[in-house]
This record gives sequence, C-alpha cells and structure tokens, in this order.
Amino acid sequence: MLLRKTDRRIGLSEAVAKALHDPRDPDRIIHSLRDLVAQRLYALCYGYEDLNDHTALRHDPLMQTAVGTRAELGSCPTLHRSTA
Repeated sequence: MLLRKTDRRIGLSEAVAKALHDPRDPDRIIHSLRDLVAQRLYALCYGYEDLNDHTALRHDPLMQTAVGTRAELGSCPTLHRSTA
C-alpha cells in the first residue's frame, strides 16, 4: 500500500497514462489506461518483470487493492495491446 500511496502522491501512473495515446475503442474499454499503467508499474516494483506474470497477478486481491479496483485486473494480452 506504500507504493500505491506514493504513486498517488506524485501522480506517476496518472501522468504516464495521460502522456500515452490510447487507440482503444472507448465503448469497449474495461480497464482504464491509468489502471493498466499502475498494474504494470506495481508489478515491476514487486519484482515481476514478465507480462506473463499478470496471468496470476490479475486475480491477486493485494494487487487489485493497490491498483484501486475490486475487479479482475488486465491480463497479459490486455497489457500488451494497451502498450503496443
């Protein structure tokens, strides 16, 4: 939770999400770009370097809480598409 608090205070994931172009169809978006950026950022900070790790992390209650959602997080393909 310290990581989430620090991120919210400095606004890193929000700033990165605003700086990126999001080509996804707004009517089909389930996960906000900020949530996907936060999910990836937090996973990297926790030592999960590979996108494949998100297959398990997307169901992790602690990761969901850190990102700020109760819903299932983005999968590996979702994260890959959003950063391509």
